[in-house]
Amino acid sequence: MDVSKTETSEGSLMHTKSYGSWQRIYPGDGSIKQTVWRELTSGWDFPTYDIDAIVNHYTEAINAELPDNVMLCGDEFIGPVYPEEAEFSDYPQDEHGLLDFAEIIDSIDFWEIADKYELDGSKI
Repeated sequence: MDVSKTETSEGSLMHTKSYGSWQRIYPGDGSIKQTVWRELTSGWDFPTYDIDAIVNHYTEAINAELPDNVMLCGDEFIGPVYPEEAEFSDYPQDEHGLLDFAEIIDSIDFWEIADKYELDGSKI
């Protein structure tokens, strides 16, 4: 288990570990940027978008939906090595009692975010 120390919002340190990569949730995509690109190019005629702005906003939206001590850092979900008992009880969990990142992400309206970053209406 790869463990590191992360500063919390209160300024204290907690031991953290990876809870898995983006690719574990979206096996065909190696990164959040690839997922955004796939979503944006899923039609025949698609507008141009500021992809980096969408990735940043989407990442912020995901982090806002995650428990306080869990975050998406790049393409890895990072959280406490030893979470407090019932720390994640108010969040979706999978059949193993682990955070269900796919369900959390699916609760975010991707297109509401993407539409904010459509460029001048031109088509690719």
